[in-house]
Amino acid sequence: QTLCVYSLGNFVSGQHRLDTMLGGMLWCELVFTPGEEGFAFENAGIMPVVTYFEGNGRAFDIIPLSDYTPEMAEKHGIANYDAPATVEALTELATRVLGEHVLTAEDIL
Repeated sequence: QTLCVYSLGNFVSGQHRLDTMLGGMLWCELVFTPGEEGFAFENAGIMPVVTYFEGNGRAFDIIPLSDYTPEMAEKHGIANYDAPATVEALTELATRVLGEHVLTAEDIL
């Protein structure tokens, strides 16, 4: 087995569509066993991140989805262009796209 990552979406997006506000950071642990050849991948997954901006989107922050709050969602500037970036909408999108591979900030820190 090996690990293959084709595309994680837009890490930072200045686009004006809700689905482009969700990106991801790959996380995996490489495990080397002394005396053995090669290595193994463990705890591999994707931490979904939200491209966050207020107003017209001139300043961006990248926030782990697990740290994204309803208060942030109310201020997210994407609502000026598309549907609101609610916690529920972005969580549903992450689950639909990433399935069992979703990691939280707590999983990797």
